[in-house]
Amino acid sequence: MTQAPEHLVPLLRDFKRKLRERRGATNTPDAAFNVCWEISHAFLWFCLGAGAKNVRVISVAEPLKGFSTFNKNDALLSHFMVRIGNTYVDWTARQFWEAAPYPMVMDRSELKETWGEIHG
Repeated sequence: MTQAPEHLVPLLRDFKRKLRERRGATNTPDAAFNVCWEISHAFLWFCLGAGAKNVRVISVAEPLKGFSTFNKNDALLSHFMVRIGNTYVDWTARQFWEAAPYPMVMDRSELKETWGEIHG
């Protein structure tokens, strides 16, 4: 996975701390399960409040890499994450891949290698 761009490191660190204080971390498969919309929008508002530009929530579907924790028989309609410029941040990736970085940071090419459908 991509290393977070240097200018985003403080933003990721501060949100991780706030998330842990207010809600609890989403760094386990159980804690990350089915909260991607909520956490992505919380991160979006956090970024906007910090003055970040070109930030939005995107949706993806059809994971291309093998799951480690998600039941393949479950219907996956969509998954949400935040795009900041050309960087994609997924705070709940561990619901699919237990060993995913926390948060999972990707560039566009990695996003395309991981997800079959990208909306945004």
